[in-house]
Amino acid sequence: MMFTENQKGVFRLLIFVLVLLILVLPFLTCGELLRAASVAQIQQHMGKEFLYGTAYSNNYSHYKYQVLKQRKPKILAMGDSRTLQIKGDFFKHPENFYNAGMLTVSLDANINALLNFPKELLPQTLILCMDQSFFTQKGVEDQRYFDEPSFLKKEDYQSFNILIRRMADDRRKDKFHFWNLLWQPNKIGVLAKTKGFGFKQDGSYYYGDVYQSEKTGAERTAVDLDRIRKGEGWFAGGEHVYSKTVERVQALIDFCKSNKIHLIAYTPPFSQSAMQIYKTRKDVGFLKEIDPVVGQMIRNAGFEFYDYTDPSKLSLTDENFIDAFHGSDVAYCLMLRDMLHKNSKTSQYIDAAKLEKLYQNRVSEIVLEVGM
Repeated sequence: MMFTENQKGVFRLLIFVLVLLILVLPFLTCGELLRAASVAQIQQHMGKEFLYGTAYSNNYSHYKYQVLKQRKPKILAMGDSRTLQIKGDFFKHPENFYNAGMLTVSLDANINALLNFPKELLPQTLILCMDQSFFTQKGVEDQRYFDEPSFLKKEDYQSFNILIRRMADDRRKDKFHFWNLLWQPNKIGVLAKTKGFGFKQDGSYYYGDVYQSEKTGAERTAVDLDRIRKGEGWFAGGEHVYSKTVERVQALIDFCKSNKIHLIAYTPPFSQSAMQIYKTRKDVGFLKEIDPVVGQMIRNAGFEFYDYTDPSKLSLTDENFIDAFHGSDVAYCLMLRDMLHKNSKTSQYIDAAKLEKLYQNRVSEIVLEVGM
């Protein structure tokens, strides 16, 4: 059978379109390009295996706010990435809890978010991670960019063409494989599908590949130690607690009082290796002032404050850490258990026996339960 030149041209065009679809389809179906509201809607129809993690866009604040509006939790965890290992499964009724970590980053951002929440979104109990960087002048100044929560701004996305080019470039560098993007329907986003990294239904974070790695705690924590030693970025030092932080904490206390929110604040633990470096530094006097200054303010107001900066307070080792400053599920399980032992009001929401069982049956020193 003979084909005319026109027919051959059409045939070549069809082949080209087919090949193009095969190459682009995984990028389109993996969910990387979805808007936050769409992800939040889809999430409602998925089970506990749901995971959302993007590699080329950071719309996490918008995403967390969309889910928060759906769930309206009684117990809300807020803060930066060092909040994210507080799990819904720690609580008697997981549906009453949501981890909004990364909705906001700085202390002012947390306060500004609360001020802008509709009344129905305000929780009965607020668990607030107060990163040590909140307490130094440099830390506060470096975080000013984050003081206006991103969810209050227009959702910002790169153009479709730019994202496709970046994804295609990474594919050529063999950073991931096409088939990883096509399967795993409960996972949305390139990072979730290729690395197993992303947010769970309860808002907590799952570090998939890290859990599968054979790296030791010392190897995982070593990456950040040089920055901590040099006092770079959020690891900057200070002789005293920054005075403006004290003022902002008072504003937070006043807000919680006027809105009948029970505040439970904590400073998150550093790894053992990181803490050893801090103890050799001469510029971190502020660390010793956090509890007697800010902690006492919060306790005097009838709320709770726990300083877990030093991991020895929870008998944590490097094996319990994702990296030098992110504790694992196990670390945060032990943190909440310690709060219960100190008569925290979290006892209304947390079953101590359930928490203890999770810890005793843990899979490893960083994983309590596979998939949690």
